[in-house]
Amino acid sequence: MINWQLLTSLGGFVIAIIGYLTAKSAVQKRLLSEKEQEMQQVRSEKAMVKKELDNAEIRKQVEQNTVRLNVDDVDRRLHERGEFRRDERL
Repeated sequence: MINWQLLTSLGGFVIAIIGYLTAKSAVQKRLLSEKEQEMQQVRSEKAMVKKELDNAEIRKQVEQNTVRLNVDDVDRRLHERGEFRRDERL
């Protein structure tokens, strides 16, 4: 003798468990996806900051290597090489 009420209840219970596990899996996948997006954004921001720092370092090196000479410095360097320029200021 089969107890149909017990089988129906058991079937409903199994369906409820499957539904719960499916929903839980979907939530975990969504959370994992959100975490991956956050990590990608952090990596992207980190790369941008690194690029900015590299550019700042290059700018600094260029500025340090760029010599700005005034008129007296130009005259001094020319005189060191035995050359002279006509001074238009006089």
